[in-house]
Amino acid sequence: MTSLLDGVDYRAEAITETAIKGVNIPSEQFHYALDNSRAYRRYVFNIMAKLLRTFCELVEEVRFRRLDNRVACLLYQLFSKSTEQALEITHQDLAQELGSSREVVSRLLKDIEKKGDCIVLHRGRIELLSLDKLGQYARTSSG
Repeated sequence: MTSLLDGVDYRAEAITETAIKGVNIPSEQFHYALDNSRAYRRYVFNIMAKLLRTFCELVEEVRFRRLDNRVACLLYQLFSKSTEQALEITHQDLAQELGSSREVVSRLLKDIEKKGDCIVLHRGRIELLSLDKLGQYARTSSG
């Protein structure tokens, strides 16, 4: 959308949880529809508003929540949704989700493993020892 609006190439990356279908809209057709269709213009601005809201929430989270808290909260959410005692996930996957580097996330995961008594790290996998203790660690790491 950014490329269509300002005409500058923009590198983007997306990860989907389900199969998707994509549509490539030529710039000329996009601008024609934007100029001539009130419904399309409203649709585009609605998407832009959602993206801006998501971006503002991310900025607020990064600004006001410590990364160790964000790592612990993300793990808690992932384990809460899972029926398994282990997540097949890499430190790089978590870093991408949190907008951080793998090295920083690895260090924080090791800290959680040592101090929290709630997870055990393995190569490409994180094992849950106690969801309650992970939740407690997530709450206490927020300050």
